[in-house]
Amino acid sequence: MIARLSDWLRERRIAHLRQQFATAYTIADRRRLWLRLRDEINDRSPDQVQRMERARGLARSPE
Repeated sequence: MIARLSDWLRERRIAHLRQQFATAYTIADRRRLWLRLRDEINDRSPDQVQRMERARGLARSPE
């Protein structure tokens, strides 16, 4: 339950960063936001990634 709440909060941060990035004007601001966005996306948990793929109908190939 705590993990899902944490994942939900991370997705809210990602959405907020995407919005800020889209409206950023200076190159320095865009770079700073891009790096924060990249880090948030890379920090997604494996369970979160699986839930997102399943929700979008993406099948993972067996390893």
